[in-house]
Amino acid sequence: MNSTIIRKKKRCITCFDMTYIFSKGRCKSCATIEDTQKRIEDYEDSDDRESFQNLVSDLDQIFSVYIRIKYADTSGMVECFTSGKKYHWKQIQCGHFISRSNLSTRWLELNCRPQSEHDNCMLNGNLLVFENKLNDEKSGTVDYLREISRQISKPTISELKSLIIEYRLKVNQAKKKFLQG
Repeated sequence: MNSTIIRKKKRCITCFDMTYIFSKGRCKSCATIEDTQKRIEDYEDSDDRESFQNLVSDLDQIFSVYIRIKYADTSGMVECFTSGKKYHWKQIQCGHFISRSNLSTRWLELNCRPQSEHDNCMLNGNLLVFENKLNDEKSGTVDYLREISRQISKPTISELKSLIIEYRLKVNQAKKKFLQG
């Protein structure tokens, strides 16, 4: 209260009023408005990234369900691709030969098979067995997948949405075999 600092009024760089400067040459109301607008823009930009990530997450989930149901029998049992052990489709995972970090093969059915949690997580996909079994199914599959994985791919939001719709339909079709069995 006994300060010797004397505040002087200056012209605000935004509204040009003679007032006390609050921040970066702006009066309090201009600084508040501009900073709030900046925060809103930053939030909206991050929302685009989040929606992309949410779509990727949704597609991962529905694609995993499809792969596990696709290889299940009418009672819902599915064989682990690498170990041969039988599990219910809800107790098994979607294993990828080429890592999920590669977007060009992430949702490629040829790259994915049902795998037990042990083989997929603890044995890091048991890739040597995975590779041999893929080549036993169809010769050249592994070379084809490796070639595809070298391509750079980043799907658009609309491509992700259409893939989600496609795999939801495929899941609904695949689930019909449980009703028949």
